[in-house]
Amino acid sequence: MGSLFRFGLVGGILLLLAPLMWSADPADPIVEQLVADLGSPEFTKREKASDALWKMGDQAKPALLEALKNPDAEVADRAKEILDKFAAGNFFNTPPEVLKHIRDFRSGILDQQFHATTALLKLGDTGVPALRALLGKDLGRDNRAPVFDHLRWLVRNEVPLLILAGKLDQAEAILALETYGPVSEGLLDYVTFLHLRDREKQAIPELEVRRKARGETADAAARALVFVYRAAGEKAKAKALAAEIELTDPQFRDTVDSLLEDFGEWSQLAERTPIVANSFEGLKIFRLRLAGKTKQANELAERQKDSDLRDTDRTGTIDSPTLAMMMNDMPLQGIERMKAQRNAPHILADVLSARLLFQEALDLLDPRNKKIDGALGTDLESLRPLYGARRGRILAQLGQRDEAAQVFEQVAEQIAASPNPDALVALIRAEVRSGRQDLACEHLGRAIAKIDAQDSVTRRGQDDFELIFDADADAARYLWRVLYAARPANESPGATMQRVRALLLGTAPAAEREKVIKTIRQEIYSAESPVAQTQALILAALERAAGNADQAIRELSTVADKLAAQKLPVALEDAATRLMGRGSRAWIFGVDESFRFWVELGDLLTEQGRHKEAADRLEQGWKLTPNNPVLLYLSGRCLVKAGSETEGRKRQNLSHWVALGNARMRGRFLEELNNRGCIADAKREWELVRETAWVNEIYIGNVWNQVGRAALLNNDYDAAAAANRKSMHYLLRTRGVSYIEGFAYLTVPQMIRGYTARGLLADGKVDEALALANQCLEVIPNSSELVVNMVPELEKRGRKKDADALFQRVWASYDKLLTANPNSAWARSSAAWLAAGCRRELDTALAYSKKAVELEPNLRGYQETLAEVHFRRGERDQAVTIMKQLVTLDRRNHHYKRQLERYQTGDPTSPIADSDDD
Repeated sequence: MGSLFRFGLVGGILLLLAPLMWSADPADPIVEQLVADLGSPEFTKREKASDALWKMGDQAKPALLEALKNPDAEVADRAKEILDKFAAGNFFNTPPEVLKHIRDFRSGILDQQFHATTALLKLGDTGVPALRALLGKDLGRDNRAPVFDHLRWLVRNEVPLLILAGKLDQAEAILALETYGPVSEGLLDYVTFLHLRDREKQAIPELEVRRKARGETADAAARALVFVYRAAGEKAKAKALAAEIELTDPQFRDTVDSLLEDFGEWSQLAERTPIVANSFEGLKIFRLRLAGKTKQANELAERQKDSDLRDTDRTGTIDSPTLAMMMNDMPLQGIERMKAQRNAPHILADVLSARLLFQEALDLLDPRNKKIDGALGTDLESLRPLYGARRGRILAQLGQRDEAAQVFEQVAEQIAASPNPDALVALIRAEVRSGRQDLACEHLGRAIAKIDAQDSVTRRGQDDFELIFDADADAARYLWRVLYAARPANESPGATMQRVRALLLGTAPAAEREKVIKTIRQEIYSAESPVAQTQALILAALERAAGNADQAIRELSTVADKLAAQKLPVALEDAATRLMGRGSRAWIFGVDESFRFWVELGDLLTEQGRHKEAADRLEQGWKLTPNNPVLLYLSGRCLVKAGSETEGRKRQNLSHWVALGNARMRGRFLEELNNRGCIADAKREWELVRETAWVNEIYIGNVWNQVGRAALLNNDYDAAAAANRKSMHYLLRTRGVSYIEGFAYLTVPQMIRGYTARGLLADGKVDEALALANQCLEVIPNSSELVVNMVPELEKRGRKKDADALFQRVWASYDKLLTANPNSAWARSSAAWLAAGCRRELDTALAYSKKAVELEPNLRGYQETLAEVHFRRGERDQAVTIMKQLVTLDRRNHHYKRQLERYQTGDPTSPIADSDDD
């Protein structure tokens, strides 16, 4: 017997305890008499009959249903009134508090419905049956979606706690409430839970019965059945029902498209025209190729070269035909069209740079290039800072440091004159990746001082503070506000930002650190405020930087105690925050990042060897954000280290359950697993994402990127390629989505081709693999990652000559580049990494990597390359020394920690693993 039926039966027993004296036979003379009395001329008798029939509960339903047909209007009206009470969960023995919430819900006032939904859900077995009855009624067009959206948020906070407590039947009954509503995310939660319990098929019969009814309840059951059929493997039924729903509900179109994509129905998808897309033709070509209709795809792709389509609303990015070619194996033709269109010089410059055509990129971005003016017209001035940021980055990449600094300064002046958040992010990204953190601080401070003074300026996308301060971005933003408000009169905004960085790095004078600590303590906020948590993180960072780890833990623990005392999930401020989240990294997955407060506390305790305490703290934090699996997983990991293996493994296992159908949350969890090197758990989570995240939603492209990373770490090249194809498909079908880096339009498709090549090589199809690899190198001459991973495998298969040729092809491209640009630290370090990975030219690699570090001492990636070269040369001590320094500089970088362990104990001749640091 399924849990849904069991739960309903339990509710029925509770409700029927009082009226067991009554017969269940609808022809019982007592029942007949009571029904007749509903039409008595005596008011008192009519009232007594209504009361008696109500107290009988479900046993009176058959007779009451018959009474609806009674020609006596009084009888029919009273019967309907009693049945309405039953439908709303209002029975004789329903507790008064439940009745109150029922009345509130039936008021039709949205706020009261929210409150009643929350209260009834919290009452568990007492309130859920009544809530189920209320949700099964027609709520009205305006209220239905908001009520179920509110329910989804409640369920995602309540069900995870039931999962950890082992109350799976109760959790399933609560999730089943979602099947009465129109919210796809709620349905995904329900079917994901069914999938985890292997109970998809058991849920079908009840929904099929409900589908035969009328009104919103039947429509909801039909929608739910599509999701359940899909989870149960009933593909034909899911497709047929989805198509039927789409006929009357055009908004169901996206769900149908998602279903077809999930089933691999690419031919059918190719014939469907989306309402919006980044490139309609590109999407069609992409789908035709996956459907195996190569000739038709090629013909359509060829037509893109000479297409006269002009996207008037896409100024500053590549046009639709160009995108169609770049994403469909015509990158060189796409580049030629970009040159002709001249509507996105900054992206073209990125693409040319990825092909090592640096001088062509610089000429394109030259401010004296009048061709840009003609292509962009009035938009030129708003885009010019983007071009300048690219130009400065390329100059820095080539080792022309002074010229790059001049360009960066010019861009900073343009942004200061006309604040542009997008251009600011581009500038800061270029400076940080060029090793100019001090300059980035200077320019960020100058721009933020202007932007903060203009409320009309809207930030979107990547956070500018995150580019410099990484995990300390929110703390840095708060520190900036504190320091800027109290700065000396003669201090520039850039100098203030430099002080922020020095404080967080631990290089500020002790007196200044103590002064800042005192200032922060004077600002009092309630513990649940994100500002209070940010304050604690700043104080902890300042104390830890001074070597006071115990005090850092105490600072965080003080706020943690106050938060844990709430004993309730933290309610986010509004619907927008629930969707977008808060915190500097919320832009990646749309997930609230406040849980990182607890991660920081847990990691600090773990570093001190206080594993049990860390587990307890992480569990406390998880109970406040129970839909987020990260804290539950880490608490289990700490318990294992503390010796409580059974409970620890249980938490780690259940962490894969608690995100339910929230794909964005699973993507964030997967990112954490990838970063921490939890390869086996990353594999399990990636498989769950593939099984459950089939409905396209905002941010899903970033989720598939993490699936690709996890697959690569597990050496599943086909899965890595498939995940990245899904991410590309998302980009093509979703208007307004773009790559952060322009070169990704070139590199991502080639990366997928490289994964395919590696898969073929692993399967022993060497010649096919080499053909694909050389195709990649035709497009991107310095595809080092591909070569580094293929060369050792080729040697193992006795194809040393082919391995040498592959290495030499890329090595020669760097040799040519360095001849023209001898001061390019980037080229030297890249060539050294290639040599180290392939275990060739190691003497030259050592000289290159040492010079790269000398030229750009602030870029930690170059120091890692030097460590890798030492390790490959058998100079283990030197490699360990460098990596220890990197771990000290960036204690949150789990990749560095694993590299240190590898250098201490690993085999210098073993192949380099794929990077697991995002």
